[in-house]
Amino acid sequence: MLCKDCGNEYSPGDKFCQKCGSMITHEQINEPSLEDNAPKEANRPHEQEPMNNEPAQAEQPTPADTKRPPKLPVIVAAGIGVVAIIILLLVMMPGGSKYLKSSNAYNMLFYVDSGSYVVLTPENGTIDLDVEDDIDRISYSMGGTEMAFLADFFSIDGGTLYFMEGQTVTEVSDGVYSFLLNAEGNAIAYLADYGEDGGDLYLYDCKKKSKEKVAKEVYSIEAISPDGKSVGYIASYRNYDNYRGFISINGREPESVGKNCRPFAVSNNGKYVYYERYGNDADTLYVKAGKDDIKLGKYDSYSAFLNREYSEILFSSEGRTYISAKGKDKIKVSNSNIRWLLKPAAMAYVQYGTIMVYGLDSFAGKVAVGDDNSLFYINKDFSSERISSGVSSNVLISDDMNTVLYANNRGSLFKVENLKKSFEPVEIGEDLEVVRFQATSDMKKIYYVNEDDDLYYIRGKSKPKNIAHDVEDILMNTKDDRLYFLEDFRRDSGTLYTTKNGSKKQAVENADEVASIQLYGDKVIYFEGDYNGFTLYISESPTKFEKLLEDIDYFY
Repeated sequence: MLCKDCGNEYSPGDKFCQKCGSMITHEQINEPSLEDNAPKEANRPHEQEPMNNEPAQAEQPTPADTKRPPKLPVIVAAGIGVVAIIILLLVMMPGGSKYLKSSNAYNMLFYVDSGSYVVLTPENGTIDLDVEDDIDRISYSMGGTEMAFLADFFSIDGGTLYFMEGQTVTEVSDGVYSFLLNAEGNAIAYLADYGEDGGDLYLYDCKKKSKEKVAKEVYSIEAISPDGKSVGYIASYRNYDNYRGFISINGREPESVGKNCRPFAVSNNGKYVYYERYGNDADTLYVKAGKDDIKLGKYDSYSAFLNREYSEILFSSEGRTYISAKGKDKIKVSNSNIRWLLKPAAMAYVQYGTIMVYGLDSFAGKVAVGDDNSLFYINKDFSSERISSGVSSNVLISDDMNTVLYANNRGSLFKVENLKKSFEPVEIGEDLEVVRFQATSDMKKIYYVNEDDDLYYIRGKSKPKNIAHDVEDILMNTKDDRLYFLEDFRRDSGTLYTTKNGSKKQAVENADEVASIQLYGDKVIYFEGDYNGFTLYISESPTKFEKLLEDIDYFY
C-alpha cells in the first residue's frame, strides 16, 4: 500500500508513514497531526499573539508542570516564525502559526453561554459535554481525536480527570494534580492525592478503563512512552538541586536514573531513555540505551526533537545542533541552534512541553531552520548542507518534502526543488516585497501579501496577478487548493473571500464581520463576534457556511 501524500510503501499495521510522517487510516487521511500534548489553556478567536518557534526556556521541575508550553494564541498572524503553531492553525506548516494541527480534523473544546462545554468532533459534529465544573487543562493524542482533560482543579485538592474518545466521556479519577496523555491516545499517566511528600503516580489504560499504581511520593510526571506503558518521573524531592529521577518500564519496579536527573523522554520498552542532569554550571544530556549511559554533553534544555521511535534526538548545545542516533554519541549537525524542523501539512507530531516528537523514522533527509536564520538540509550521515541564510520566519515545504519555499529578510521569495540533488535557490519574481505567503501542497501555486497588504497570485515564471487589497489573514486549504482571506480588516473583523488558481475573488455569503479563519479537516471554519460572545461557522461549499455554535466565550 502506498502513502497518499508521498507515495512511500507502508505495511498494513502502520499508523504513520515512516517517510513523511503522515497518519495512515483505512482511507489514508490527508493530514493528521496534533498540537502539543501538554495541557492547553483557553483561547478566544480574537487573541492574536504571534509567536516565533523558538521553544520556551525549560523550567525546573514542579509538581504542576503539566502545562509548560506557552499560552496558545488563536488567530494566525503570519507564518511560523510565524510558524508559531497555535490556535488558529492558519497554515499548514512551520510557516504559519503555532497551533498547527495539520489540516486533519481534531476535537475542539468550546466554553459557551458562560456555563457549558461543547466539543466539535470530526466524526460526530458537536457534542454537549456533561461536565459542570470548569475545565482547566486539556491534552490531545497525536491523532487529535482522543483527549484528556482536568476539571474543577484546585492547587490543594487537585481536580477530576476525564478521557474522551468518539462520543464517550469517561471519568478517570478525582484528586488529580497533573497528567500526560500518550501519543497513541490509549493511556494516561497521572498524579493524584498530592501532599507534602508528593503524590501517587498511576497509569490508566483507556481501553480497559483500569489503573495501576506505579509509585508513591512522586513529585512530578516528566514522560510517558508512545504506547503508554512506560513513564519517567521525579521523586525524593528535597529542593531544586536535590531530587532523583526514576523510570518504570512496562509496569516493572521503578529504577533510578540518578540524582538531580530528569527523564524527559522514554521510548517503548525503555529502549532509549533521555534525561538531563542539572548542575551548577549547565545541564548535561544523557541517553540510556540498555545498560549504557552515554553522556552527550551540555544541553540547552529549551528544546529537543525526537523521531517517532525515540531512536534519534536533535538538540542544541552552546550554539550548535547535534544528533544522537540509536543510543550513540552525538554528531554535530549544524553550527547554529535548531529552531524548528520543516514539516509538511500531513506530518503528525505531538509536543510535550519543549519536546517535539515527529512521526518520522529519521531526521536524515529533512530540512531545518537555525537560530541564525539559516536553512539547512540534514544528510544521511547527519552532516548538513546550508541552503540559504537570511531566511525569514515564513517557510513552507511540500508534502513530498522535496521542495522548499521561503522568503528572505528583504521580502524576496525563493524556491529550492529536487532536494538531495540540488540546494540552489531560484528566485520567484522580482521585488515582490513579500510579508507572508501560502502555497498549494506541491509549492507550485503561490499566494503572497506584500508590504502594502496587497494579495497576489503567482505560478511558475508568470507575472504576479493582483487578487485583492487590504488583506489580513490568508489560509490555504490544500485539499482543494483554495485560498481564503480576510479583506478590509477593521476593528477586529473583516470580509471573508476565496479564490482558486488565481481567479477573481468570491465573497463568502454573509461573512463580512469575520474575526478569524481556521482549517478543520477538509473544511474551513470561521468566527464572528467579540469578547461578548463568538459564533462559529463551518464551510458547506466554497462560498456557503453553516452556523454551528453561538455564544462562545473561548475555546481550547
